[in-house]
Amino acid sequence: LKNLEFTDPQTGWAIDDFINGDIVKTIDGGKTWYYQRRGNFESLDMFNSSVGWATGKNGEIVYTTTGGD
Repeated sequence: LKNLEFTDPQTGWAIDDFINGDIVKTIDGGKTWYYQRRGNFESLDMFNSSVGWATGKNGEIVYTTTGGD
C-alpha cells in the first residue's frame, strides 16, 4: 500500500500498488481493506471523511463528496 490517508483512527484510504493502483478503504483502523475503485491511481488526498481527490497515471482525476461510496 502507498499514499495512506486516514481521516480518523478507523477510516482510511490507500493506493494498492501491488498489482494496478486501485483505491482501497478501511473502516477498522487498517485490519482489513476493501477495494473501493479499480484503476491505475498514483496519488490521493482526503480532506475529510467525505471529500477527496485521486489522480491516475493516465491523467484521470476523480473527486468524491461521499467518501468514495
